[in-house]
Amino acid sequence: MKTYLILFSLLLSSITAFSQSQAVMDFHNKYKDSGKYLSVRIDGGLLNLLSGIETNDEEAREMLDAMGKIDAINVHSIDRDEDDFQESDIDRFKRDVKKEKYDELMIVRDGDANVDFLIKEKKGKISDLLLVVDETDEFVIVSISGEIDMKTIAKITDNLDIKGSEHMDKLEDKQN
Repeated sequence: MKTYLILFSLLLSSITAFSQSQAVMDFHNKYKDSGKYLSVRIDGGLLNLLSGIETNDEEAREMLDAMGKIDAINVHSIDRDEDDFQESDIDRFKRDVKKEKYDELMIVRDGDANVDFLIKEKKGKISDLLLVVDETDEFVIVSISGEIDMKTIAKITDNLDIKGSEHMDKLEDKQN
């Protein structure tokens, strides 16, 4: 029984891993061993666990319920002064994402930051969100998969203090 449970867990984790964009996975695989590369994964299981917290605060309850619908949040960041970093990889990443049929939701130019919000929809609902932050000193990808409510995602990423999340407020403002 224990063996079946372990195999089932591995199968579920591999399904969750493959729900992430191939372009994001390729970028991660290229830079994962670089010294100035950061990768953070928050699994849906943890977010689902958090969604079970009891609260009387309506706004907190809304955020916790939305967390339960997220499969994963992945953050990838690399300093541009990393020895292995190549500018052409950003162009390749952006081309590959377009091939995956992500739709451009919004573009924000804020000082030296270029921020792209890209989504993938399934049956009229947002299933994947990519936040691509291209700054002069750093390149950041935030990938969120699951059932996505944009207003709540902005709150979640802000509360989790995820790199690049400060740009999510612009998306929330645009929706209002």
